[in-house]
Amino acid sequence: MKKKVLILCLSCVMVIAALAGCVSQPPAYSEGDTGTAPSTSSDSGAKVEGSGEGFVIGFSNGYVGNIWRQDLMDTAERRLQAYKNEGVVADYQITNANDDVTEQQNHINALINQGCDAIIIDPNSATALASVIKTAVDKGILVVICNDVAAYDGTYSIGTDYPGQHEITANWFVRAMDEEGDTVYISGVPGNPSDTVRNVVQEEVFSHYPNIHVLAEAPGYWSDAEAQSALSNFLSTYDSLKGIITQDGMGNGLLQAYANAGIEPGIIIGDANGTFFKHWDEIGSDNLRNICVPSPASVGGWSVDFTIGLLQGREIADGALSPNPTNASMVNHVLVDIQYAVVNNEDLTNDFAAWMKENYPNCELITLDEALVRTKDIPDGYVLGYDLPFDQIFK
Repeated sequence: MKKKVLILCLSCVMVIAALAGCVSQPPAYSEGDTGTAPSTSSDSGAKVEGSGEGFVIGFSNGYVGNIWRQDLMDTAERRLQAYKNEGVVADYQITNANDDVTEQQNHINALINQGCDAIIIDPNSATALASVIKTAVDKGILVVICNDVAAYDGTYSIGTDYPGQHEITANWFVRAMDEEGDTVYISGVPGNPSDTVRNVVQEEVFSHYPNIHVLAEAPGYWSDAEAQSALSNFLSTYDSLKGIITQDGMGNGLLQAYANAGIEPGIIIGDANGTFFKHWDEIGSDNLRNICVPSPASVGGWSVDFTIGLLQGREIADGALSPNPTNASMVNHVLVDIQYAVVNNEDLTNDFAAWMKENYPNCELITLDEALVRTKDIPDGYVLGYDLPFDQIFK
């Protein structure tokens, strides 16, 4: 299934500016309604009185429940601080709403009242923030939706290709299962936009494989502890499970559940971080059938770079915006392609490799040995990320 078709399927569920002032490349990285997209005008942000030449940026984060989200926020703060050190940003504020929509609404209102030039939002809901976001947009504040996809009028959106990520995962899984057998599904955070789009993708992929039987489902909240608990219950209930289909961020919990049950791991979905790679290496690269497709936490930094570029008046490159994954009629989304996936050696040359070459030709398939080399200098729980292709997004 091609990505364009996939985006159109997902939509059923849910620019021109002159360069102004001094525009710089970003600092180096240290580690129903059809909706409307915003103008790319350089005056899209409302300047804060007395802020000087630097911008004031707010970042409203909806959820902090795992090390991945901590990584995302660390990346965003490093980027904001780098811009502040260069004088591009005068000040910034980061808020965390603890998966509470009302709290996030209050945080965004506070950022509006503080006179931010731009507010970056990783939303708890794809719909519930509409009123407060409209208030920000009406005041001339640039609003950029980060990571969790949502189609809010007057905003931009930037994120990893979550639909593509789970399309890769699901297509690998059915092939690893030889297109038949019993499984259970452990999803993410119920109601979260990124969970919803991945659920839709999996349903579409599995609809073509009637001999794959999903016996039960449970949310794992992108948490190793929650996923471990869910799988422990499933392992005690079903003795026919050939594999476990999950979203990312829970692979270490799956391994622990198998270990506690005294059962050899079946086919699973791993995580693209050093902790999982080390566990995989201990088991043996050929003894654990899995795939690791990253959700780079560097999306936090990408959103900062993109926001600063817009505030500086940079023009968006032709074709850089794609249909929003939750509303294909709103073309406001910067979709950053998946650049790699970690697979078993056999997946470099088998039917899955051929499928990847046809559908995701720019995604590199790498082995565990290569992944261990690439992650040796980053914290164990952090995902191996990659930089925003800045010059592909802006002219």
